[in-house]
Amino acid sequence: MTIPREKSVAAIDLWEESFFQTEFTHASGVRKHVRFRGGFLAMWQSLAGQKAFPAKYLVMLPQTLAEFVRNDDHSYRNDNRRGG
Repeated sequence: MTIPREKSVAAIDLWEESFFQTEFTHASGVRKHVRFRGGFLAMWQSLAGQKAFPAKYLVMLPQTLAEFVRNDDHSYRNDNRRGG
């Protein structure tokens, strides 16, 4: 994923564009993606046509979104940066 240089609300459009342009080819170190029998593919298939995503399927991670945004450790990701 090409990661925007800026980490702020003003850069949300850049983050969204980068995220949705990603090919999603690997799990990025996450072992369990969702809490759904059959895994994430089965979950997405069961949710087809739904208007809301049920939060009960989310998996807790060791950091909050705010902690991720403030984190300057780039060892787990590529260093492709754009914008900002």
